[in-house]
Amino acid sequence: MAVALNPELALAHSQIGSIHKRRGEYDLAAASLERAVKLDPFNFQDALSLGEVYRLLNNLQAAVRAYLHACDLDPASYEAVSQLGVCCCLLGRHQEAIERFQRAVELEPTSAFAWQNLGAAYDATEQYYQAIRAYRNSLEYDSNQPMVLVNLGTTYLKQERFLPAERVLELATKTDPTLAPAYCRLAYCYYRQRRYQQAIDTYGHSLELDKTMADAHAGLGVVYMTMYLLDSSAAKHYEKAIESWHQSLELNPDQPVLKRLLAKYRHQTAPPDLLSGN
Repeated sequence: MAVALNPELALAHSQIGSIHKRRGEYDLAAASLERAVKLDPFNFQDALSLGEVYRLLNNLQAAVRAYLHACDLDPASYEAVSQLGVCCCLLGRHQEAIERFQRAVELEPTSAFAWQNLGAAYDATEQYYQAIRAYRNSLEYDSNQPMVLVNLGTTYLKQERFLPAERVLELATKTDPTLAPAYCRLAYCYYRQRRYQQAIDTYGHSLELDKTMADAHAGLGVVYMTMYLLDSSAAKHYEKAIESWHQSLELNPDQPVLKRLLAKYRHQTAPPDLLSGN
């Protein structure tokens, strides 16, 4: 009724947008909030809410524009800056995300959320030492973050630092014993240290928790194939490897490296050395 009486009333459009947002009607919320921001471009809260609605709609480009507008209105808004960083990360604009998260931790130095996202952005740009420092800062402010522990352990694995990776990933499994990705990464860590039976057991446990983990099936297959190559009399290891790779590809067909491995080994009675790449 208010809009009918005055179509230029920004507050009415804003409130309609807020109601739609609370109802989960994000398309309608976006339309109303767009109108509100157009009518009153200096309203920070409307610009911020519009960015959030766009993000919920997975319209990330539009979300970035809205969050940039919010940041222009209030450069000291931690929420606007950090959410802008999240959207940049999702768009693959990692260097821009780093700049936004650096600003976020300046605004909120004890924010575990901002530090862990800064770590992820550094990791995506292969700045591993900076990523480790950011992840550790995040854990300092909130130690109960098992996925941050997994991310930290994974970064150590990328550096082939297996002992710190093992410690961190084992801590992740203790922090959340139901977290399948933690066991999957830990199994890979064991494999890289040639502790094959531990790797098999740990991959198996990750699949008990989540049978749909394509990475775990693939990794399990690599362990079995490696064991077969070390002892070609253990034909059951060869069979298990091939079947594990098939199961992984059933779950995620988009694995070109695994497809090449399968094509290379499945028709051979005595596969060459997997580790040498011959």
